[in-house]
Amino acid sequence: MMPKPLSLFAHLDRWLQNAQGRARLSRLPEAALKDIGLSRADAWAEIQKPFWRN
Repeated sequence: MMPKPLSLFAHLDRWLQNAQGRARLSRLPEAALKDIGLSRADAWAEIQKPFWRN
């Protein structure tokens, strides 16, 4: 069975969301990280992930 063509676009969209979300996370101040329950180390671990990893 052939994969749906949109699945490629879904992957690309997910990768873009990952990259953008990690960029935003990198700019959050300590207080904002604390509000969402993350330490700077937690944020750094997420930021370091490649865009293709969830």
